[in-house]
Amino acid sequence: MPKLYSKELVETLFYEFYTKIMYVEQHLNVSRRTAVTYLQKLEEHGFLISEMIGRERVYKNKVLFDLIEQANK
Repeated sequence: MPKLYSKELVETLFYEFYTKIMYVEQHLNVSRRTAVTYLQKLEEHGFLISEMIGRERVYKNKVLFDLIEQANK
């Protein structure tokens, strides 16, 4: 896995229940290609779940969704 664990990335992922490529680009000051790579790797490892909403891909934070789901049981 590339070096993509950083404080800034974790903060970006846990700021909301979801993130977008644009958010990662802006918060980490990286190119679109790098942001996509980070998000795809995190999805491959089970941290995120992607979904197309309209013309945009949204990455849901699986950990936060799971916590909320458990709390609602």
